[in-house]
Amino acid sequence: MRISAQVAFAWADFRITLTGKPRRKGREQTPQADTDSESQGFTGRELLREAVARLRDGRWLAVVVALAVLAGAIAIAGRIASGQAADNLRDTALAALPLAAGTLTGEIEKQRLVPLVLARDDAVRGALRRAGKMQEAALNDKLKAIAGDASASAIYVIDTAGIAISASNAGEPTSFVGIDYNFRHYFQEAMAKGAASQYGLGTISGRPGLYLSSRVDDNGKPLGVAVLKVELDGVEANWRSSGFLVFVTDERGVVLATSQPDWRFRALAPLSAEDVAAAHEQLQLADAAFEPLPFRRGAGDGLATIDNAGKPRQFVEVVQDLPGAVPGWRLWLLTPADAALSSAANTARLTTLLGLLLLGLIAYVLTRRRRTRRLRQEALARMNAELESRVSTRTAELTRSNTALAGEITERENAEAKVRRLRDDLAQANRLSILGQIAAGVAHEINQPVAAIRTYAENAGRFLDSGKTGSASGNLTS
Repeated sequence: MRISAQVAFAWADFRITLTGKPRRKGREQTPQADTDSESQGFTGRELLREAVARLRDGRWLAVVVALAVLAGAIAIAGRIASGQAADNLRDTALAALPLAAGTLTGEIEKQRLVPLVLARDDAVRGALRRAGKMQEAALNDKLKAIAGDASASAIYVIDTAGIAISASNAGEPTSFVGIDYNFRHYFQEAMAKGAASQYGLGTISGRPGLYLSSRVDDNGKPLGVAVLKVELDGVEANWRSSGFLVFVTDERGVVLATSQPDWRFRALAPLSAEDVAAAHEQLQLADAAFEPLPFRRGAGDGLATIDNAGKPRQFVEVVQDLPGAVPGWRLWLLTPADAALSSAANTARLTTLLGLLLLGLIAYVLTRRRRTRRLRQEALARMNAELESRVSTRTAELTRSNTALAGEITERENAEAKVRRLRDDLAQANRLSILGQIAAGVAHEINQPVAAIRTYAENAGRFLDSGKTGSASGNLTS
């Protein structure tokens, strides 16, 4: 628009310059011009010859060429600036991507430990051995406390038949106790492989969430499955506050967790009938149409377009796979680019225009821009390094906590074994003590009559020695 206006102004000035002298002649010959058409034709031919002469001497041709070069330079500068702005936005997005991914994976890894620990818990094993023959009030309270501490939506224990026998929401209208979860993938896969994860709608609550399950074994025999459901509302709120558009897709391209709620359970591209059926079964969404998003990826330039009610908007996209969280998940982070690209392009055009007039100003501006870009990249690099350090530290802390918890479990088992041995030793000592007391009593009761008999016998012997047979006989028979 600016170039067109400049060309129009130049052409108007050109016409005024060409027509200036003849108009003065026209004013001098006004009486004749009003009555003589032949004189007017002569004036037109003079104007044409003068215009041709001016073009031949090259001055206006140079102006036209200069304007064309200026327009081309401004257009090229705008495109270059847009590309640079997109690169800067991409750097910013790449720096923010690990944080967005870490927020999700950190929450999942934290919650994943809970069913693993519950699978080794004696109270859980005891409840599964009883297989729902009694109310598990104590275990329900324990699961409720753990769910509160872990910020989990629900924690529940399922027996081998798929029936929930205990849950953190027991006693509530939406209690899971007694519900059959045999059809759930996270139950079937955990029973088969030991652990599983599944994103889908809750059977009772109807709210989406990630289910993490771990099989409970007893000496190699499966007793059931411990399940934790975590709703990713906090993660999504964190994404929204970051200013980026962040979402997670599964292996079919269906959006699961997202900072844009109306994108949930929509697809990046139209799904085949087989994929739709598989997604319905996996996500427990019988009525979902998985409509394609108004999302169009660029041709290798890292830009994506979102057409919202006929108003296309450009975004810089970066993508990261999340195999450590859930297999097949991908994290997408989109940075709004329209304002930045437009601003960068307009700024570059103006800078180029002024730079062609003042080369020195161009050098200064380019120097400042290079310095600013370098500082920005250094700041982004520091942020990235700090972010990686935080993620590593958090992972190490979780590993240490898991190791410490396993050690505590081992120590507890050893202590219980020691107590059992001490109890057995004490019982044995008690039995030996009782036997000793009985033996001492029996010996005492036997020794008294034997001593009396001995005394009488000795007295009888003395009487016989003295010749007192009567006394000896009486002593022996008394």
